[in-house]
Amino acid sequence: AGSRADGGVTFEEMVLSSPWALIPTGEWTQVSVTYDSSKGASLMVNGVMVDSRDAGERGVSYRLEQQMRVGGLNLGGTVKGYRGLLDEFRWWGGARSEAQVREVAAERLSGVEEGLRGLWVFDQ
Repeated sequence: AGSRADGGVTFEEMVLSSPWALIPTGEWTQVSVTYDSSKGASLMVNGVMVDSRDAGERGVSYRLEQQMRVGGLNLGGTVKGYRGLLDEFRWWGGARSEAQVREVAAERLSGVEEGLRGLWVFDQ
């Protein structure tokens, strides 16, 4: 997941982006990406879906052996970084619905929630 110069959010590996879903400056914003190999991928901002792609669409794939970047993007060897702060990164097993994302958005997770594969908190 990354950001563009115009403030939009993108998930390039899965060809998801939303030109109108801008991240406001100085305001906490939750960006969520879900992926299911049979259903496809979706991009959510503050728990609202802003873009999605079906599994069969061009570019909608992800293999575990691929490198994953959070807050950056690699364009032909040129890495572009996210300008901002990252508070927390959650990795869930399986795609989450909009309702599931909203349900736990403001919760402080313990790290042992069902389906949670990884939790990185950057409060230090």
